[in-house]
Amino acid sequence: MFVPYDLHFGAQIVCAHEDTCLGLLTLFRSKDSHNFSDKEIFFLDSLKEHLSIRLFQDRKQQNTSPRKSISWFRETYCLTHREEEILELLLDGLENEQIAEKLCISENTLRCHIYNLYGKLNIQHRWQLHFLDREI
Repeated sequence: MFVPYDLHFGAQIVCAHEDTCLGLLTLFRSKDSHNFSDKEIFFLDSLKEHLSIRLFQDRKQQNTSPRKSISWFRETYCLTHREEEILELLLDGLENEQIAEKLCISENTLRCHIYNLYGKLNIQHRWQLHFLDREI
C-alpha cells in the first residue's frame, strides 16, 4: 500500500447514511503486523454504522444551526469591506478563481486578502470557516 512508510495492510470503511457520503476511515498496518482479521473487519463494519449515524446527526444539526451574519464577522473581527465580500463568497462555497473573477481582482490579490482574513479570524484552513460560521 504505502511501502515507503512500511504500511502494507489496510482496512477501510465508508461512512454514509441516507444516500449521503459522510467520510472515509482508513487504517493501516506495517509489514511486521498481520493483516486485519475477520473479527477486526466485523468490528470496523459495526463501528461504521454507529459512526455514520452520529456523523449524519451532527451534519443535520449543523445545517439547522443559524448562520452568523456577515456584519457580525465585520464587527467582531474588524474586517474591511473587501474582506467582508470575500468572506461571504467563501462561505457560499465559491472557488478562488470564481471569487477573483466576480470581484475583478487577480488570484494573487485574492490570496493576500484571504491570508489577512484568516489571520483576523485566527484560522488556517477554508474548512474552518464553516465551523466558525456556525459556532454559538
